[in-house]
Amino acid sequence: YQKILTYCYYDNRVMALNRAANDLGLTTIEYQHSQQSDDHFAYSEWELNTKNTISHFPSLFWVWTSADKKRIENSFTKNFPSIHSVIGGNVYLSLLYEKYSGRKNTGNAVLVILQGTWIPAYIEDAIAELPDIKWYFRLHPRYPADKLKMEQFHAKYPERIEIKEANSLQLYELFGKVQYLLTSYSGAALEAQAFAIQNIIFSEDGYKSFREYIEEGAFLFINNAEELIEIVKQKRAFSKTYNEVLIDKNKIMKNVVELF
Repeated sequence: YQKILTYCYYDNRVMALNRAANDLGLTTIEYQHSQQSDDHFAYSEWELNTKNTISHFPSLFWVWTSADKKRIENSFTKNFPSIHSVIGGNVYLSLLYEKYSGRKNTGNAVLVILQGTWIPAYIEDAIAELPDIKWYFRLHPRYPADKLKMEQFHAKYPERIEIKEANSLQLYELFGKVQYLLTSYSGAALEAQAFAIQNIIFSEDGYKSFREYIEEGAFLFINNAEELIEIVKQKRAFSKTYNEVLIDKNKIMKNVVELF
């Protein structure tokens, strides 16, 4: 093999794979999996004192947006000139975007992406106050701890809480059924943005993860029931898309090749 493509963030296995590839003179590329915030342990605050471990890092970070590229440059490139980054967009999203982007639901619905921790009580209260809204609750595939609580909530509000389609349809199919995505800090928010879905973030971890999007008004942030009710009832307008995640595959591959 002339190149190795490594996925998502660091654990011991991936860093060992990078080390082995680098020792063999192979080019390693890490493809962005999800959001890479300033507080993410794998993508921030790498200092010069780690220079002896540079062989454990990839040669190239393939990122989705210019904001992600800037973060990688601040964390890595200024200390390790041999590490590069390139804005390649989200390949998977780009391949499926045309298939799913034209499907728009005319009703008022919310996709709730769970992260292994159940929603705050105030969101339950808001749902109780919004009988005409449909709520799609989707479990994280790696964190099923919410399942029992989700099923109990569905039993309490069977007409407004949808869990079957929410956990069987492809994510981008669900995007065609909703106007809002509500989550603590799921990286699905970045993909939803490309489909002109308004993201609503409800945790401090989420605020840290998506600070720049929230502060510029692209994502909405809530911490009480009244704010969520107001957003959904007023059908707050979507503000901004991030089309950087959609790629020109010919252009990006040319850019990657030119780096090496």
